[in-house]
Amino acid sequence: MSKSNAPSLRQLDEILFDVATIIELNDTDRKAAESRYRKLKEVLSKSGSVFAPLLEHEDAKIYAQGSMASSTTIVSGTDDDRFDVDAIVEVQVPADWSPKEALDNLHESLKDFPHAKGVERCTRCVQIKFANMHMDVTVLDNKNRKSGERPGEIAHSPDEGESYMVPSNPYG
Repeated sequence: MSKSNAPSLRQLDEILFDVATIIELNDTDRKAAESRYRKLKEVLSKSGSVFAPLLEHEDAKIYAQGSMASSTTIVSGTDDDRFDVDAIVEVQVPADWSPKEALDNLHESLKDFPHAKGVERCTRCVQIKFANMHMDVTVLDNKNRKSGERPGEIAHSPDEGESYMVPSNPYG
């Protein structure tokens, strides 16, 4: 392509803006995702949940991670699963919980999440499936924090094989 046929910077800007508008979450999708983040604390704090007392600790937090935290979530999937968001449940995991138990307890606590089409325990998170999206929820153990804003360890527990904790800094 010769220079005379190349698009101008203005034309490229317009093309990029159009693409970003198409793949960016619309207001309805963003509100749905934000509502589900808020509902996460409510569900995990309910009476009888093993996470309720853990979330009372002053260092406990639930927050968006990844693209939702940086406001860069895009539509990338099919109509049934258009986008995904990630959430961190940062708590001091009890010393007597194995990595497998941390994920199993999270799964048990989230299995009746309102409006969910399904809740699946995965190797490092619990996935909550909704119409048009899913949310991956990960437990971060912050009790051995050494330095940084929110580092900790997340559970790695496959269906078969060894379970262990993995250093992680999803916020940083």
